[in-house]
Formats: sequence, structure tokens, C-alpha cells
Amino acid sequence: TSGTSKLEGTARVALLSLFEINPDLDIGALCADFAANRRVQIRNVLTEEAARNLTAVLAKGTPWGLSWQAGEDGPNFNRAGQSAADPRMTGQKIHSVMQGEGYGFAFASYPMLDAYLGHWDQGGPHDIVLEHLNSAPFMDLLSAVSGMDDLIKADGQATLYAPGHFLAWHDFIYVMEGWRVAYVVNLCPVEWR
Repeated sequence: TSGTSKLEGTARVALLSLFEINPDLDIGALCADFAANRRVQIRNVLTEEAARNLTAVLAKGTPWGLSWQAGEDGPNFNRAGQSAADPRMTGQKIHSVMQGEGYGFAFASYPMLDAYLGHWDQGGPHDIVLEHLNSAPFMDLLSAVSGMDDLIKADGQATLYAPGHFLAWHDFIYVMEGWRVAYVVNLCPVEWR
């Protein structure tokens, strides 16, 4: 189109292929499910191509750091390249959390909002995904399904659970931070257990 550079056109195509909402979703059924249960699982929320491309970005292009908490110690984050083994994370604290005493977690992560605001990889694929999470198609889907027409923005974090990683029982009550609803885009192999 007139006034659009080749780069801008390519970026739009890349945006679509990284995070495109599945047009075949039954919004009415999803709304009813959320209204009845206050939660809903939206299978195949992305197109197959977008899910495949996003999975590849996460698997091959993410500089994973380590997020962890053991009881009152945390949350902590070691960015990629920092020492992954923090001596405070070992021993009795983690053992007690894994035995059901207190709250804790340990997993690989890439905090997309922090990265976006800190210009860690300005314009990179993770920034594009975060922009998509805050674009009209995704925000409209969240608003429609939840019935909350005053949602403003979405946060984003890529998370990877490797052997030995865990997340203790928790809830998503972050009312003081302005959270209204939580979402998870789960991109795992079908055989994942």
C-alpha cells in the first residue's frame, strides 16, 4: 500500500504469524463457560501456524533466566547469563516448599514486560508477542469471554518448566496490582503430562 515501507509490511506479516487468534472460536460458548465457572479453557486459541511459530521462538530464541521463591525469600530473578545457582535457593527452604510447607517456585522465565520496557531486545519476537497480547484482537477476546469491558492491558511472561522445576499451589489474586483476570497460553506438546 502507498506510504508503507517493505519493512513495515514484513513486520505486519510476522506479527500475524506469531500471534493470530483462531477465527473458529465459539465466543458464545466460551462466555457461557466463563460466566458459569469463573474460568475457561480455550483450546486452540491461536491458529496452528501461529502456535507453531510462537513455540519455535520460545524454544530456540528465548534467553531463559531463572525465577524462584522459597517461602518469604523472593520472588527472585536471575537474568540469562547471571549465575543460575543461587545458594539461597538450595537446601531446606526448597525442600520444605516442595513438601507442601509454604509457597515457592523455581522455573526458567523470560519476563516479557520487563524486557520490553528495558529494551533487552527491542523489536524482537518477544516484544512483538507482548504487543499482540495488548492489541485489539486479544484484548477484545479477553473482554468478550470475561464480560469485563474495562480491561486495559495484558502482562506477559514466557515460562519453561525443566526437570526439577516446580510451582507450588497458588492463586492469582493480585487485586492490589490491578489484576482483573489471569490467562495462560499453554504451548506444550500433546503428549506433555
